[in-house]
Formats: sequence, C-alpha cells, structure tokens
Amino acid sequence: MNNRKPHRASDLSTRRLSDDETVVLSPKGSAVVLNEVGAVVLELCDGTRTVDEVADVLCENLRGASPEQVRADVRSFVETLTASGCLVDGP
Repeated sequence: MNNRKPHRASDLSTRRLSDDETVVLSPKGSAVVLNEVGAVVLELCDGTRTVDEVADVLCENLRGASPEQVRADVRSFVETLTASGCLVDGP
C-alpha cells in the first residue's frame, strides 16, 4: 500500500463549512466531514505522492507527533477515503 499514489475521484465535490471543517461528497453518494488535517490529506493525495510521502509532509508540519503514528493514521484515513469513493488509485 505504501507505493500507492491515490488521487481524488474525478467527480468528487467538496465544500468548506468553516475554517476547520470541509464536507466531501463522494461519487458513491456518501458525505464525509473532514477536519483541517483530513482536508490537507485529501489535498495532498493528488496522484504524485505515495501515501507515506503524504504522511511525511504532515510530519514536517505537525510538531510533537510521532512519525510512526502519523503514517499509521494517514494509511488508515486514505483507506477510509478510498472505500468511500473519495480517492482512487492511479498512475
């Protein structure tokens, strides 16, 4: 999974609710509310970075967070977004 380079589904819709919440409407019809970090993960998943590279970017900006925990959290979150249809694997 670490070599995957996920990207947003082509018909994904997002709306900013507030400074720290974004709602994502997946092509499968589900709605996901993301906090600020979740929205950053979604933005970083642009098909050019692996899941671990996305985690590395977060680690650079999150002080006090364990890199191992951030990687585990990002991997899990990407799986959730993929299952909901928000992210797809791609070249």
